[in-house]
Amino acid sequence: MRWIHLSFVLCIGSLAWAQDQVRTATVCEVLASQKTFEGQPVAIVGRYSLRETGRLLGEDDCSYAGPATAMAVKPAVVTLRLDRSGAPHLAAAFAVEAPKLDEKVRLVHAHSRLENFPFGTPDYDRWAVVYGKFEMQAIQPARAVLHYAGDSYVVFLK
Repeated sequence: MRWIHLSFVLCIGSLAWAQDQVRTATVCEVLASQKTFEGQPVAIVGRYSLRETGRLLGEDDCSYAGPATAMAVKPAVVTLRLDRSGAPHLAAAFAVEAPKLDEKVRLVHAHSRLENFPFGTPDYDRWAVVYGKFEMQAIQPARAVLHYAGDSYVVFLK
């Protein structure tokens, strides 16, 4: 089943960004290298959470990204912001490296878990890859935001 979902991501990839391969990273990797990702398009892998405060990508444990990162990014959360005009849009030639994406998915699975809610559906927490433009907002407390252009830029994984 995992191959079907990764194949779907690769098919989505064939529709997208014209200039380069899409850069993939986990939530912890993006937060550890904020300056590298600032203002750049990126496909972020993480736990997609739907809460009353909004949509989030997160991870539980960033220890794999180094001890300084594990201490500095608690909680490891990127807020998802729908931004149809400001987010990058998919163009004609887009590629995702399947082995690299699979490695990111394994990291997130190993260091995070989905919440089990006694009510509702499993839609509150799912594994996902979301494509958009990353930014750190300077408001206090600082907040990491991924601007994405719509639901078609969110791919759920198993």
